[in-house]
Amino acid sequence: LSLLLCYLLNGPQSSYRLTDFFLTEGDAKKTCLMKALLQACDKTEDIVMLLIHHAKECGDLKNLLNATYEDCCYQGQTALHIAIEKGLKDIVKILVENGADVQIPATGSFFQLNRNREDCFYFGQYPLSLAACLNQTEIVEFLLDREHKPSNPDARDYLGNTVLHALVMVADDTEKTHFVTDMYDLILKKSEEKIIEKKEFSKVNLEKLRNNEGLTPLQLAAKEGKLQLFRHILSREFPINDRMHHLSRRFVEWTYGPICTSLYDLDEVDTTDQQSALKIVVYSNKQDKYCNLLDVEPLKELIEVKWKMFAALMFGVSTAWYLHYIILFSLWSFLGFLFIHIPPGPLTNVSPLCPKIFPKVRKQLLAHLWEDLHFHCGLRHPGEDGKYKKDFLERINSYFHILFVFQSCLVVGSLLQYWDGNENFVVMQAMGLMIGWFNLLYFSRGFKFTGIYTVFIQRIILRDVSRFLCVYLMFLLGFAAGKYNSSTLSSLSDKCSAEKSCFYHGLGRAAAELFKLTLGLGDLADPESSSYPDLFRLLLIAYVTLSCILLLNLLIALMTQTINSVSEENEKIWKMQRATTILDLERCLPRSWLRSFQRTRIQSNMFVGWSRSNKEDRRTCLR
Repeated sequence: LSLLLCYLLNGPQSSYRLTDFFLTEGDAKKTCLMKALLQACDKTEDIVMLLIHHAKECGDLKNLLNATYEDCCYQGQTALHIAIEKGLKDIVKILVENGADVQIPATGSFFQLNRNREDCFYFGQYPLSLAACLNQTEIVEFLLDREHKPSNPDARDYLGNTVLHALVMVADDTEKTHFVTDMYDLILKKSEEKIIEKKEFSKVNLEKLRNNEGLTPLQLAAKEGKLQLFRHILSREFPINDRMHHLSRRFVEWTYGPICTSLYDLDEVDTTDQQSALKIVVYSNKQDKYCNLLDVEPLKELIEVKWKMFAALMFGVSTAWYLHYIILFSLWSFLGFLFIHIPPGPLTNVSPLCPKIFPKVRKQLLAHLWEDLHFHCGLRHPGEDGKYKKDFLERINSYFHILFVFQSCLVVGSLLQYWDGNENFVVMQAMGLMIGWFNLLYFSRGFKFTGIYTVFIQRIILRDVSRFLCVYLMFLLGFAAGKYNSSTLSSLSDKCSAEKSCFYHGLGRAAAELFKLTLGLGDLADPESSSYPDLFRLLLIAYVTLSCILLLNLLIALMTQTINSVSEENEKIWKMQRATTILDLERCLPRSWLRSFQRTRIQSNMFVGWSRSNKEDRRTCLR
């Protein structure tokens, strides 16, 4: 402070500069201007003006205004960032008008996106993005409207995000972030006005710029599940005589009283885009979070159009075909044991043609299995590009597809074992038959009543039953080991003289007997080899109390709670599952067929108005 006071008193006669290392604080190289802004008070503006005046006289003004933090946490932050964060509008104008650079990014770890930490704030790194994310409307307008070196809204941060992407990231569908939609439109219109004024008609719209993941702001809103902003972008509408009408995504075709017909722009929405909003929502890992997005127009109507135009028929044919297959497979399994006798050893002497026929049949079966893997795992589909890995990872999230593939492998494996004369083929056949009938639940999602009922079953199995089995397994193994392991309870059991009469001799038999007790099929009879029958009976009673009374009733209570909670959103979950099925079926159709099926509701090259260059604005729209 004494050095700073000396500098301010001596003015330009002093050899000191405000950016000299001994006038900065610590490793961060925090300047006195930054310190003044961090400790804002009524005198802050006067202090800033004084510092700027002295720096200007010493020729050090540019270095002072654009000095940045140098520590890893706040690296890149300037005095302009601090003034914007504090909401000091007048000081922001003073700094910018005196030459503060508006395009310096704050690259420190505090300003980077880190979902595992809550002590960070991602805003897009640039001063304009910071002002937008903090709802500093006046500062945003000032930075964009400057004639000399205005802020560039197209600037991208380390993630490739523009200011619009940053606004998407800070939106959280609460009242505190309702300003995001207004700020989004403000920046978009300001950017478009500059393009029109400069007649840079070939320049890409700010809303069409993609980040490093290839996502536009609309697609990023779909990925992050930002419902309010997502709905706002899709339904944005400007009057027909407004110069920003070409930014609309919803167009009213005609009205009659309270009735109107609207056209929705399907750019970035329909599946023609590799990263369309519809794909992102439907194939998301956390479908519960994105259920509400499917109720937003035009996604809601688009799904219904696809279902009515082609998916309903394709799904009905698939259901009938699978039902026909599983019935024939069941008949072959049941009747095969009555009329087919399998001799021991490989079937090599049945006919001279067998050695030639069987290898070909095996190849055909393996080819069919590979096609089944392609269909259920999404490795290849007509009309889609060759991004096999991504499609497979999207499909593997659905356990029904895993069951389909597993059942196919079991069927082919049982046939190969049958032709090799292996009598154990019935094991794989029985498992394949059981899983095959269980897979019929997948086709119930085509109907609302059965589809919602299936949602209950899935949730109960995946949530409640799985947790119950984990806890029950620990109880079962613990009590079984306690009754069998001589080192644990050696005083309770003697050596078994006759194994048939020793119900709890061996870990496997002990676990089986305890499991029968849980189902009510066993009894509390004392084993003859027990040295302490009373204590042994006490352990059995403890097991029955914990497993049959406590765990089973807890399972019932959890299932009841799950049903009550899921019943509020079961229809949304069913709609999400049906949408997944629709897109799965759509993958199997060539693009030309899709356009033909949907041409009555989805029309391309539709005239919706005039572009920013006064040319016809034609788009693909959903009517």
